[in-house]
Amino acid sequence: MVTKERTEQFKAHFLATVSAALKKSGVSGRQASIAVVGHDGLIRDIRAGRLPSPEKIDALCEFLGIDFYIGPPRQPADAPTIDPTDNLDYALVAAYPVEASAGPGATAVDVASDGALAFRKEWLSRRGISVDNAALLRARGDSMQPVIWHGDLIMIDRSRTVPRIRDPKAVSLRKGYQDDIYVVELEGSLLVKALRRPSEHRLIIFSENTAHYDPVELRDEEINALRVVGKAVWWGHSAD
Repeated sequence: MVTKERTEQFKAHFLATVSAALKKSGVSGRQASIAVVGHDGLIRDIRAGRLPSPEKIDALCEFLGIDFYIGPPRQPADAPTIDPTDNLDYALVAAYPVEASAGPGATAVDVASDGALAFRKEWLSRRGISVDNAALLRARGDSMQPVIWHGDLIMIDRSRTVPRIRDPKAVSLRKGYQDDIYVVELEGSLLVKALRRPSEHRLIIFSENTAHYDPVELRDEEINALRVVGKAVWWGHSAD
């Protein structure tokens, strides 16, 4: 689904790419515009957030030496091909077609995996992750930004389901974020959130985007309503 946010992200990415290519080539925006469309308004429109037609984008990219391509994902010709089933150094981690919401909440469903990604066994072992307990899913929403972004791929360890009880004053910021992050199920929704457990009787659900999302505190029996699916042990930012 095309959203306003996605459109603005594309515009910003396209402008940054064009600007970098102009700087690299030493050609001004006016010169490039005249060369491509015969007048000086093309780059000016792009900088103002007005996208030209696909034909003009194609012509501009050709002029600047930018690769403009629509089609199946491509792999560089010199990229190594790895078959994890035939390689003792790699293990396949199952990916699931569900999203853990970093926003208002996504419905949790039991589904079968629809693929897998290869990770080095040594990398998994060093982090104490068993491939049988690892799972991949995507984040949706903005409540965990800037740590986890919409569309990020998250690996969870399903064996780690008990948040540690820690003194809040002893929280380390060495990771760039305060608390351990988990995928949890609460009231039928699958969420990716930071969990803080200051005592056995208190658990606080945090969002990193504190400007727009308030923490939720659970006490005593309320904590039992929270099902911890697994601890987030790795995540990767997507290109879009």
